[in-house]
Amino acid sequence: MQPLKLSCSDHEGGGAVRFQQWDGAKWTVISDWIQADRPLLRPIIEASARQYAREKGITPRDCSKS
Repeated sequence: MQPLKLSCSDHEGGGAVRFQQWDGAKWTVISDWIQADRPLLRPIIEASARQYAREKGITPRDCSKS
């Protein structure tokens, strides 16, 4: 597992993943660590979070005040 450092603005822990595959008896790692495409994904995540907050009446936390 990679080291984790969480914050208000990044609670993904860095965003890297690696894939594992079940072989019928155990999990086997089948890839190196892969970084997410943040410039592509972050705007999608933010828009989805804003919509969810609006629908549920949630006031999002302002990380600039943390």
